[in-house]
Amino acid sequence: MSRIGIMTEIVPSGQGRMLTARGNVMAFKAVADQTGGDFSLMERGPARLLVLHAPAMDAYFEELHKLWSSGHAPSRETELELMSRYGMEPG
Repeated sequence: MSRIGIMTEIVPSGQGRMLTARGNVMAFKAVADQTGGDFSLMERGPARLLVLHAPAMDAYFEELHKLWSSGHAPSRETELELMSRYGMEPG
């Protein structure tokens, strides 16, 4: 629990570490650096959906954001390779 002790503020709706990918806007409220990698907490709008990832997945979404910010959509193979690096499989 002591690792979570460094989280001192509540992050309001629509605020946090903002990332975009595939047309989605994500606001990370808690990231691996704050939780020791145990979890990350993300808000996806506009539905105000809170998503808890355990273990933390903010690094994956940071890389996904970079892929989609390059000016053109990444290939399916590129996204699958990224997913694989984070232990994910397509649904």
